[in-house]
Amino acid sequence: MLNVLTLFLLQLYINLIILIRRLIVRFKRIKDLREDHDLLQKDIANLLGISQQYYSEYEKGNRTIPIQHLITLSKFYGTSIDYLVGLADVNLYSKYHKKTS
Repeated sequence: MLNVLTLFLLQLYINLIILIRRLIVRFKRIKDLREDHDLLQKDIANLLGISQQYYSEYEKGNRTIPIQHLITLSKFYGTSIDYLVGLADVNLYSKYHKKTS
């Protein structure tokens, strides 16, 4: 029979796995979007007003992306911030705008 501490630790472990998955998705999405648009890291870095090395840290997950940069990326790629940060699995913003354009 599992005791309360074991159940707590199991839930904590599950939450950690979910968090890690979301972080990986988030950083993978900004890289995938950049590559889908045939752009280099330096191109997006210029858009954001930062160095290529600094932007590279975003894609690696070594730096937190400021909200101002998320807004800029969202507008540039025509996607929602929710999609960029892994809160949405489907890019509904992009699909909606393709239908109305």
